Amino acid sequence: MGGSRFRDAFRAARAQRSESRFDSRPRGDGTRTGMESPCYSYEALRADHSINYHLPITIQPRDNMSTRQRILNHLRKTRSASAREIARALNLSAPNVRHHLGVLSADGRVEAAAFARRDQRGRPEKSYSLSQAALGDNLSALTEALLAEAGSRVDWEAVAKRILGAAEPSNLPIAARLRLLVDKLNEKHYQARWEAGADGPRVIFGRCPYAAVIERHPELCQMDVVLLTEFLGREVRQLGKIEKAQGVCVFGMR
Repeated sequence: MGGSRFRDAFRAARAQRSESRFDSRPRGDGTRTGMESPCYSYEALRADHSINYHLPITIQPRDNMSTRQRILNHLRKTRSASAREIARALNLSAPNVRHHLGVLSADGRVEAAAFARRDQRGRPEKSYSLSQAALGDNLSALTEALLAEAGSRVDWEAVAKRILGAAEPSNLPIAARLRLLVDKLNEKHYQARWEAGADGPRVIFGRCPYAAVIERHPELCQMDVVLLTEFLGREVRQLGKIEKAQGVCVFGMR
């Protein structure tokens, strides 16, 4: 009999607990109450007006960009600093600073150089500084000013020779000349490649290193034509520009 009473009491307690639930029904403003009670039903708790179950809960995301910007600002002031020095100055942990410095180094905004610390032995510590890209320069403005002043007086053949150097011997096979050309172009940030085509080889530029000024000075495209013609020893024409040829510039040989 005692066992029966115990089972009945257990079932009653379990039934009462099952009435309590996580109330995720929407309120009038479209949010949810997020109210949970392990002991009482929803109706019983709603009757207790002394408790406000509608307080919003806000989770603040981690602002990684803000931390990186603080690091960049610090390097702009100090010119160079180690991860340990940055962490101490910004009240951050050294591993956290190293993580962000790794990201900033990968995207080209920060450069690292090793130096030996005088106060300690062991592996040299890295010193970080802003890259030239992050510091900025006036090269685009200078280039645009020089092109505007020079106008039609520019000797593009002379410019092409200065950019790529002298042409290779003409007795080299065209495939060898194209490989050398691509290597030289990629040293100048063209992201170039060449491929065979039905009408002859084509040279393709994956990016324009003059993108900052090319819109106002399309004559630089003609400079590239002269550059390719001079190096390959064959007439070259432009078949497509980056904005019209699916993100690439295409040049064909006649």
